[in-house]
Amino acid sequence: MREKAHSASEHLSLRTPLSTDYDQDALRHPQWTAQPANKGRRIPSTSIPLMSGASLTPIHDNYRDDVDDGIIVDSLKDAKDPRNWTKVRRGLIFYIILVVSALPDNGVRLTATLAPSIARHLDVSKAAAQGVLAANQFMIAVGGLAAVMLSRHFGRMPVLFWFMLGAVGTSVGQAGAGSFAGFAVAQVFNGFFTGVAQGNGLLFITDMFSERWQDLMITLWSFSIIISPYLGPVIGGLLDSLIWRWPLGLYAVVTIFEWLGVVIVGRETWYYRGNDQDEQQRLLKSRSLQLIGVAQWRSRKLRPSLLQAFMRSFKTIANPIILMVNVYYCITLAWIVPMSSIILQPIFFYQDCLNRGNVEDTWDENEAHRIECLSSYHAVPGDKSVYSFSPEASGAFYFTPIIAAILALLVGISLHLRHVRQTRSSSRGGADVWSSPERKLRPLFFAQPVLIAGLVLFGIFVEANKHYMLVAMAWGFYVFGTLIVTASVANYLNKAFPPLAGECGAWLSVSRSVGAFVLGFVVEGTVKGPGDGQGQGAERMFGVMAGISGVAFVIIMFVMVFGGRLREMVSRNSAGEMTGNEDP
Repeated sequence: MREKAHSASEHLSLRTPLSTDYDQDALRHPQWTAQPANKGRRIPSTSIPLMSGASLTPIHDNYRDDVDDGIIVDSLKDAKDPRNWTKVRRGLIFYIILVVSALPDNGVRLTATLAPSIARHLDVSKAAAQGVLAANQFMIAVGGLAAVMLSRHFGRMPVLFWFMLGAVGTSVGQAGAGSFAGFAVAQVFNGFFTGVAQGNGLLFITDMFSERWQDLMITLWSFSIIISPYLGPVIGGLLDSLIWRWPLGLYAVVTIFEWLGVVIVGRETWYYRGNDQDEQQRLLKSRSLQLIGVAQWRSRKLRPSLLQAFMRSFKTIANPIILMVNVYYCITLAWIVPMSSIILQPIFFYQDCLNRGNVEDTWDENEAHRIECLSSYHAVPGDKSVYSFSPEASGAFYFTPIIAAILALLVGISLHLRHVRQTRSSSRGGADVWSSPERKLRPLFFAQPVLIAGLVLFGIFVEANKHYMLVAMAWGFYVFGTLIVTASVANYLNKAFPPLAGECGAWLSVSRSVGAFVLGFVVEGTVKGPGDGQGQGAERMFGVMAGISGVAFVIIMFVMVFGGRLREMVSRNSAGEMTGNEDP
């Protein structure tokens, strides 16, 4: 029978040790024995390499060997451990996390597409309707951060369950709102509740998957997040002929099905590997009680308090490396909305034309007003009707970033498989292989030039009114780069700060929301597109954006050069803090 660890602080996280304080924790672990450094020795697959060059070999033989030579053993042969659950169970829960992660940004951009129609029917200005969207996007970031804090104390699954139940109520409320005030309240709180999986998705990934699979799962999770803003306009454009309540009603139905998925397959993924494991399993025995949080409440003494969880999140962003990476990520994704809005402007103009007329006029008179309006749009000086899409065509145009994201996903998967092969073939002198999380940032040297090229070309093509396929190509370059950037920085922070993976994921969600949407809404007003005198200033503004993104990449180069030293410095200054299995 497996021996239990003496204390939570002495228990090894069963992840790759990445700094000197992790090494010290590992060397005190009762189930492992230290082996001296020897770079000529091939580290067995059942050993864990340390920064010092030494390695740990398990005393007992009840450790699951997930992979062949050179890959770290991640978990014990305990069927209750989420990492040892069946592939079907883990796959179903992970699928729920993916679809929930795509929900919030999808809802924001869907509502943005419908903003003119919503403003007309609820008797408010379009600016007021779009202002609610900015508040909604900000609440997505707040909700994701709150979800991680609550998950540390109450467990993962009850937070997901109750947040999704709140998302169901608010999505139904915004679709059926009879006034703008009711719509605004439902819309803002919907952002808070739907942000749960974008915030704590990394917690679920590190709970359920071993080191071997985490990179791949993080890439899939990043894909789900990146494509979500482009799904909403597709739906909104294709359903433009219907009243705005129907697309939002469809969004509510999708939210309900996702909540039902949580109810059907949800299980608590938090697993305590210190003492009191038997107590934990006894308290978590009922799956229904796991969903609503009663079981986790009974075992709350095994997890940090709410105050500890709150402080943990803000101590995380105070880490200079994590802060620098988030600043870079925020700047890099700040151009999503300006690019997207140029494509959306034909929809806005088209809807404004359709909404023109006087209720006292006859149908024929109103139709004449609409035809005159649409004719004036096609007669904009310099406009060759290249971007004069109907709403349905504009929605179809949003398949461009989706296809680009799929291509980036395939590249990310191939990079992951290549990394695994390189790790196996170079496992001699294991410390050199495993002690450098900065390796995870290498794909950025490929993604950043593609991303910058997309910004520059997009501005040039829009300014010169080039064919829409050229605009689509440039847009695809940018989206391609953003997915690789998202996956790379998430993998890096997960590798560099394993005990803080959840908090790092939440702060990336904050950076993405602040950069891609809140800041993007500000930048959006400086770029003019179709219907406003097409392309005026686009080349200049997107050129400036590309320059800012290039300067921001200096942060990544600094982290790649000095990241290891900074991590050692931080670990020495905070020795003993937030180490061990997971929680302080």
